Amino acid sequence: MNATLLLYLLASAVLYAVLSPRFNYRLYRWLIFHPYPFEPGTELPPSVENAEVDEVYVHLKSGRKLHCWYFRVANATKTIMFSHGNAGNLSSRNSILNLLARTGASVFIYDYEGFGKSEGKPTIDGICENGLAVYDFLVNIEGIAPENLIVYGESLGTGVAMFLADVKPVAGVILQSGFSSLKTIAQEAYPGLRAFPSFLFPSQQLDTLSLAKKKHPPLLIVHGMKDSVVPYSHAERLYKEASEPKQLLTLPESGHTDICSTAPTLFLETVIQFISRL
Repeated sequence: MNATLLLYLLASAVLYAVLSPRFNYRLYRWLIFHPYPFEPGTELPPSVENAEVDEVYVHLKSGRKLHCWYFRVANATKTIMFSHGNAGNLSSRNSILNLLARTGASVFIYDYEGFGKSEGKPTIDGICENGLAVYDFLVNIEGIAPENLIVYGESLGTGVAMFLADVKPVAGVILQSGFSSLKTIAQEAYPGLRAFPSFLFPSQQLDTLSLAKKKHPPLLIVHGMKDSVVPYSHAERLYKEASEPKQLLTLPESGHTDICSTAPTLFLETVIQFISRL
């Protein structure tokens, strides 16, 4: 092998590694996270039937703050901690918040770092750390017993919810429109990423499927069959391979974010029944 060819191969190997999600993390983060600031008139939390709403800030160890809304439902025995998807901010979830408050549980939703009015920038490790900070706030500051806390994940947030259920005690887990792993859905959305093996992805891959195979609290998987962002096949695989106890709610006419308009009654009834058994 001559020196020119060796130099070419070395340069190619370096370029390959540099372009990988593990080392070109800024690009990978840009592909994943799409936060938006609040639009004028949406900064305040919406009014929700039967709930008092508080605007709350959770302080991180870094000194930064997470912006949160807390919907306190009268006489609620359970609290839903809502980890949202990869785009928008708190105000993008007003419809689902109204629906969840009708379950009889209180609802606490937060923006990851860099979303809405939360300080900082989002990272994969960071959103998990944000989830832990909110969990600790609810348990240690608000005094919510872990056996009364339900972690709810929407899309990207399903990875955070399953992560929390793996490292902290919770009453139950609800995964809405979730993926089997972040790496898998990223490779499906951006086929060029299939050129990179697992070790060239960030160490935190939000591997929901692997965690679902382990021992976990009661699990409810909710997914629309018309989801074009995270295909329904992810829910099928999650349900098939997850350990018990588990439940799958299939919504034939629902896509990725339209549950509130396509199947509100079925969704609400199922979540109420799920919570009643916890």
